[in-house]
Amino acid sequence: MVKPTKIDLQDNSLHNLQGGVWNQRQVDKLDLKRLEFEKLRVLSEELNAKLHDKSFLEKNLHLFGENYEHNTDDDLIKVLGWNESNYMIETGNLVGYVSTNNFKITISSRFGNDFLKYLLCYTEGLLEVPETGKIGNDGMYDWIMLFLWKSALQRAYRLGIPKQYVLQHEKLFTVKGNVDVLNYAVNKGKDGKTLCHFYQYDYNNPVTQLISYTFSKIENKSLIKDCIQLKNTFDTCVEGKKSSLSACLNTRPISNPYYSEYNKVISLSKNILRKRFGDITDSSNISSAFLFDMSMLFEYFIRKVLISGGFALFQKNDDSMTISRGLGKDDDYHLYPDIIIDKGDNKIEVYDVKYKHFDFKYGVKREDLFQLHTYVSYLSKDYNVVKCGLIYPQSKKNNCVVPINNHIWINKNQIPFNILFFNIPEDNNYPESIQGFQTIINQ
Repeated sequence: MVKPTKIDLQDNSLHNLQGGVWNQRQVDKLDLKRLEFEKLRVLSEELNAKLHDKSFLEKNLHLFGENYEHNTDDDLIKVLGWNESNYMIETGNLVGYVSTNNFKITISSRFGNDFLKYLLCYTEGLLEVPETGKIGNDGMYDWIMLFLWKSALQRAYRLGIPKQYVLQHEKLFTVKGNVDVLNYAVNKGKDGKTLCHFYQYDYNNPVTQLISYTFSKIENKSLIKDCIQLKNTFDTCVEGKKSSLSACLNTRPISNPYYSEYNKVISLSKNILRKRFGDITDSSNISSAFLFDMSMLFEYFIRKVLISGGFALFQKNDDSMTISRGLGKDDDYHLYPDIIIDKGDNKIEVYDVKYKHFDFKYGVKREDLFQLHTYVSYLSKDYNVVKCGLIYPQSKKNNCVVPINNHIWINKNQIPFNILFFNIPEDNNYPESIQGFQTIINQ
């Protein structure tokens, strides 16, 4: 059997077998001798169709935080060209892992794994990046899967341990639930007890058994060494008994809305036990997938950076500040700027976060500029917009990482318009970068 071709890509980038420059953009060289072009093209079409499939997104797109949502229209990969000797692979804001019979495709952050891990930890409220703990051979995304499981479990545990009605079989002196007629006919209640079948609200249930079983499979991973007390709690719930793998994989989601956060733990637990990132159970060529939206993660990160710096931010997706797309429906999708800072006295600052390359030759993309103009013009009817701008991630390797100051005209008012950069440190000194960004946006 031929092994799948491993393709390592970075987000927001172009790739091919030769490398070089195309239309002012750098093209990264793939570490491959050849490529099955037609199979990759078919896969890209299937993947991009899947990204508009709600069930596929629910299984494989992992989101972070209460205000985090997926809204990118980016393709995972786009194959540009006609044949193996004349093509490019273009990536957008989605990163992750996809496996098929022919390919194993990994898309990572162009700023490196340390940046990705820091964003995950900061948005999940951790003070430092934990040591890497691997489950398998795929390194970074195994770490992410384990990290997400741990974070989801800690968040769900704040609600308490889930209790469920569990079917019990027990001999009792008094009748409870349903009597086992066959057993009674044979034994005639000779010992004074009757075998009864009844449901009982219990901590020892399929969910706690699944979590305990998952702990037993990853207990040697360094990333969860600080979860010993949590592990012992769930082991106590199941009374030290271990379920079978098949029983754990058949665990159903919790229907009680109070414990709904455990459903994410259930999903991630199953993925870890399968030793795969996701389970695609239909007839798709895709055997497993694990994806998340870097643009939304970076936006959520910037929001937390500003909040930690003492900035007063309007709630994300405040209905009073949304802009209809003109569909005239109850489920009409509304446009909303990523960040609105409340400066007091009816003054606000409006920013949009862009997880993409800033073009230092041609400037802001037309659609991004029009979008910001729309936000500012719409909000100006109720607020005094004193500043606006766009925020990009930028490596310190680039010579231009200081703000670019401009202005725009809205309703005969001149409003400062700034291009701001969050500097990605080469030495992993993120606290310094965070403080520097907070200082710049406060000027």
